[in-house]
Amino acid sequence: MSEEFIKEMTAEHIKSMRMKTGLTQEEFCEHFGLNLNTFRHWERGDRKPTGSSLVLLNMIESSGHEVLKILNGVNKTEGHMSDGKNLLIDIFERRKFLTLEDYISSNEFNIDTIPPLLRANGFPYVKVYEESNSVTFMAGYELNTLKEVLKIDMREKSYCGDFKKIINKTYLVAYALEQDLRDAVFWSPAMRKERVENILKEIDVDSEFYNNVLRNW
Repeated sequence: MSEEFIKEMTAEHIKSMRMKTGLTQEEFCEHFGLNLNTFRHWERGDRKPTGSSLVLLNMIESSGHEVLKILNGVNKTEGHMSDGKNLLIDIFERRKFLTLEDYISSNEFNIDTIPPLLRANGFPYVKVYEESNSVTFMAGYELNTLKEVLKIDMREKSYCGDFKKIINKTYLVAYALEQDLRDAVFWSPAMRKERVENILKEIDVDSEFYNNVLRNW
């Protein structure tokens, strides 16, 4: 689908498109492989779909049945893959691990939850290499220029790499988006601005970093 045919979608547009299918939010997301929590943000209007998500919604609107057939074919050939973002959201909702370090050192840690945090920084390509006792994460903007950004020692439950500080802060921002700011769309602009500013001070990130994660999360 060429860029000139990709149109932006408002909350009302997305909701209307889903309702025409007769599916609930949960069913719609399950059918088309969308993240339920993110889709709810779209229908509420406090976030807008961008990038590949926007392309997919345009394709669903124009050729929903064909898209569903393709997705079903992919699922049959590749099998079910764990949705790392959904796992993270579940962790945030339980408010059990307040930092990434706490989470990685726990018995609940799942390596599938790291790629969504890397993509939240705008990396479209992420690869994972598993060894006997460690996992290496590569990320970049092109497949042929991926660089090692993080390495996790599964035995010691520790991690290192050039991206360690950034991934820590990304975890905190994502946590805030899903818990502390999930209903921000219903607040007054002044109240929302004040709350965001206070959270950024608490987790020690600037507005540019926050907005980058917000766009890609």
